[in-house]
Amino acid sequence: MFKVKNLEVSLIKNNKIDRLLVKGVSLKIPDGKIISLVGESGSGKSLTGYSFMRIFPSQNLKITSGKIFFNDIDLISLPEEKIKEFRGRDIFMIPQEPLTALNPVLTIERQLSEIFEVHTNLSKDEIKAQCLKLLELVKIDNPAVRLKSYPHQLSGGQRQRILIAMAVALKPSLIIADEPTTALDVTIQGEILELFLELRKQLNLSILLITHDFGIVKSLSDYIYVMYGGKIVEEGIKEEIFENPLHPYTQGLIDAVPSITSVPKKPLKTIPGYSKISDFYCPFYDRCDLAQANCKREFLFTFINENHGVLCRRVIK
Repeated sequence: MFKVKNLEVSLIKNNKIDRLLVKGVSLKIPDGKIISLVGESGSGKSLTGYSFMRIFPSQNLKITSGKIFFNDIDLISLPEEKIKEFRGRDIFMIPQEPLTALNPVLTIERQLSEIFEVHTNLSKDEIKAQCLKLLELVKIDNPAVRLKSYPHQLSGGQRQRILIAMAVALKPSLIIADEPTTALDVTIQGEILELFLELRKQLNLSILLITHDFGIVKSLSDYIYVMYGGKIVEEGIKEEIFENPLHPYTQGLIDAVPSITSVPKKPLKTIPGYSKISDFYCPFYDRCDLAQANCKREFLFTFINENHGVLCRRVIK
């Protein structure tokens, strides 16, 4: 349904490419599946997600190479007026911060209504009825009252549900959820994640879940892409990634997830150093305990089987 091939996003200065930020990313999002794009802050996850809708936080960021196919239509080649038709109707992105994503001076009803006004020919009464149904769908209590509320009058979990309601309003094929449980307490996180699972089943949604939390990834994902330094360093079905992580970075992320079934006998493992843009072929080279000199040189992303691939020279025979 949704396919990305060799995507590159660059920082542009003086009309020239200053630095590659997303480097040759390829991925697939099948119908009705939850796909996770996981990595720490600064790895390029959100930038990759925004590029699917051709929306960037700065005019100095541009797609400089690659293809993005949605039902065999190359979204990169479309003029701006055409891509606007896809946003909200076929693809919807839920941004990280629900409070800043919502307009503080407009009611929830006004903000939900705008989606229908832009993409449909429904009457005002029909739009209001649809807004009520949406709040019921995402399990907002007292939906008629909440429609008249402003964002600051709602809790963090309620605001997140409002964004999810906006996302599913026109039953898009793909929802991109960028850190959808950030700043929510554990109980509310669980409710939001359960809601995603229910909506995926009811509406046959495809979801790209952008997160740094491998705990969330394990509970939701069908397929996982691990991203570091603007590159996909490992990918595979959930069972393969958790039972046999091949890239040292993937292993480090999994080791950093605390267990809820036992008290750790020693501190959780940490990954030394910090994330940064690297010119080496393996972007994790500077932080890897197993790095060798030839990890700096070019080598191919390799699939060890049909369900598991990795960008690591140690596993290439």
